[in-house]
Amino acid sequence: WVGSLSEYVARLDLRTGAVRRYAALPGSGRDARALLPVPGGVLVGTSTGLHRLDTDTGAQQRWRIHAPAQLRAAPAQALVRDGADVVYGNGVGLVRIDPARRARTIGAPGPVTALHRDAGGAIWVGRARALHRLRGDSLVPAWSDPERIGTIVAIARAHDGALWLAGDATGLARWDPRSGATTLLRGDRGRE
Repeated sequence: WVGSLSEYVARLDLRTGAVRRYAALPGSGRDARALLPVPGGVLVGTSTGLHRLDTDTGAQQRWRIHAPAQLRAAPAQALVRDGADVVYGNGVGLVRIDPARRARTIGAPGPVTALHRDAGGAIWVGRARALHRLRGDSLVPAWSDPERIGTIVAIARAHDGALWLAGDATGLARWDPRSGATTLLRGDRGRE
């Protein structure tokens, strides 16, 4: 799956090299900011909300979780699986969606800019100047470095269990959840 900020979603067949493009619903955002494959389709987070795209038919359903105007003001989107549920982060906050598509707000309100589920099943939540761990439906503060990283826009797990945190202000941080040690990497000045 490939998401675009202007052309919605495409699917690349790695065996044949064929690309199938999908158009956004009329009146919807064409900006695919988050993708999550689900059985028979893919969930697409856009600046106007969450959509489910059926991969066989191309049919789409708009899932009304928040008003589009709320999302346009802060268009960040993120999606991860948590068992049978989907955890959806956006500019309004964090939402848990069960298999029956019932949605409930979880954690503290405020923009969620990144989500990551690690190999152990822990879900990490990136926000402005802070990283949280999702425990049940609560956010537990895990790391904060307000002066140096800015808003966490991406999270990835290193082979040793440390987390790479991409910030919009200054670059990249490597944080070890076991020891709490942080290494900041900056393109213009190197390590701090």
